[in-house]
Amino acid sequence: MQANCPQCGTPVAIDDARAPEKPFGLKCPKCQTVVRFPGRSAAAAPAAAPAAAPAPVPTAGGPTAEIDELFRTLVSMKASDLHMSVGSPPMVRHDGEIQPLPDRAVLTAADTERMLLPIAPERNREEFQRRHDTDFAYEIKGLARFRCNLFMDRKGTGGVFEVTADNELVFSKKKTGRFPEPGEIAAKLATKVPSS
Repeated sequence: MQANCPQCGTPVAIDDARAPEKPFGLKCPKCQTVVRFPGRSAAAAPAAAPAAAPAPVPTAGGPTAEIDELFRTLVSMKASDLHMSVGSPPMVRHDGEIQPLPDRAVLTAADTERMLLPIAPERNREEFQRRHDTDFAYEIKGLARFRCNLFMDRKGTGGVFEVTADNELVFSKKKTGRFPEPGEIAAKLATKVPSS
């Protein structure tokens, strides 16, 4: 079995006889990105499922359309945070577990820059250029507010985003013992007094 690393393109191979039956991953010898393999049982199947399509380039809805759609998915899933990093698909923390969003392609450096930089205010983009790290807030009216951290690692630009209201994590179960309903989130955001 052989596959190319999604990050650097280096071929990663394993002898078919040594490959496990179930899906598995091997680290790329060049960049240490985990390369996923389907396992022997899936490799022996007559037709493999097609790979996920690359992240679409926005044509309508402005430069923030792609990330806004991911934020809407995050809120609708009642997940607490979104993680985006080059070499992985978008991931969410749901019920304490980090999991990939279904049917999402692995992000490239161009994908993350195209999606993440437009939501940062100008002063934060400047700080990011200097320090390779910045924190700010982003709001989608009527949906939620997000605590944002953009960072640069060896693979490229990445980001972590948490759903917040009144400077608290919205999907925290600490106070109520349950996750809030979407209407409760909107109500909390509507009563929030903007800070100045």
